[in-house]
Amino acid sequence: MQITPIGAVLILLGALFFFAKPGLLYWCAIFFVPFSSTAVVNVGSEGSFSGLQAWMFFGTLWLAREAGGVIRTRNCWYRGQMRGSVRKLLVFSLVALISLVMPLWIDGRLSIQSAAYSSADARPLFFSAQHVRRVLRITRQL
Repeated sequence: MQITPIGAVLILLGALFFFAKPGLLYWCAIFFVPFSSTAVVNVGSEGSFSGLQAWMFFGTLWLAREAGGVIRTRNCWYRGQMRGSVRKLLVFSLVALISLVMPLWIDGRLSIQSAAYSSADARPLFFSAQHVRRVLRITRQL
């Protein structure tokens, strides 16, 4: 894991907003959407880095802050129109997280096709942080 130079500044800004001005986390997430190449942290090995984008970073901080407020006050859970949607989202997220068990369980005993269309290579399936990032991207799109 490698923190980018802009990432160091954004992490400090995110921590400041998380504790002092939580409303600004939402606006930072919206502001950084067009800056898709701005990575806070790069994860991976040389030649195959994947970055945590700035809008994802601020959006995650904002969601964490909002979820903490909902859990503390329990206001949102009693609204009938929200209850069903929240349950469905939680069930889907739980199923998506449970699916992460499969690469751990397989642990290299199964070979899969390469993700590149032009390649017919097969390689063993091992658990990696990329699996977690994919699940987070899927649940984020909801």
